[in-house]
Amino acid sequence: MNFFPFYLGYARNRRVDMPGVEVLDEHGIPLLMDRFPYNETFQGFQLYGRGVSWATLRDSLKRTFTGKPAKELFDEWQTGFSVGSSLYTQTERELVASLNNPRIHYLDYFTGEYDHAAHLTNDRVVQLKALEEVDALVGRIWTAISKSPLADSTVLVMVSDHGMNTSEAVYSQGYSLVDWFNSAAGGGQHVLTNRHPSTEFTLKGLDPLVSEVITLSTESTLSGGSVRYVSDGHAGLGWQ
Repeated sequence: MNFFPFYLGYARNRRVDMPGVEVLDEHGIPLLMDRFPYNETFQGFQLYGRGVSWATLRDSLKRTFTGKPAKELFDEWQTGFSVGSSLYTQTERELVASLNNPRIHYLDYFTGEYDHAAHLTNDRVVQLKALEEVDALVGRIWTAISKSPLADSTVLVMVSDHGMNTSEAVYSQGYSLVDWFNSAAGGGQHVLTNRHPSTEFTLKGLDPLVSEVITLSTESTLSGGSVRYVSDGHAGLGWQ
């Protein structure tokens, strides 16, 4: 489900849809956007997305790297380029532009900014800032809808991800299902995730092309440490 492995796989193998969408298609489960003709839809960067948006990615990278002094680029390289934020900004620009096209009848937009912030810290100030940014985003989109040709027949629907710990008195950001599934109490299972556990705090997590990571259990009863049976841990890990 990760973006970078998908785009790399598309470039290599000409894959069209995200893996999650392929699974849904195999079982005959349509997406909401499938109810509309392709030329009547605008799709942002989705976890369950159809096709690729090379132009959006290209334009967001231009905004990230061009027109900046060498020192500023060097400083950003040290702290990490904000490619994700640039991608969200570019997608928002395209969404607003598409709202002004009366032929577009379905539009979607995905943002993981609050999710990323809350997974990293339970600091109230950091989370509040992330919430304020989401609130401002919704306000800009609603303003654009109000000014669009189809304003009277447009519905804005917001869907959230899983909940998470926001108590500053609790140090951990949640219960590690990976550790639990690995333990004897959890069945001594090997666990498959689409990123390294605690990816923000490990050097392994710097690799953006990772799509499958198996965390082996030291308490597994499977002979020879076999990884033929793996739990995906999806419900607790909140795959992105």
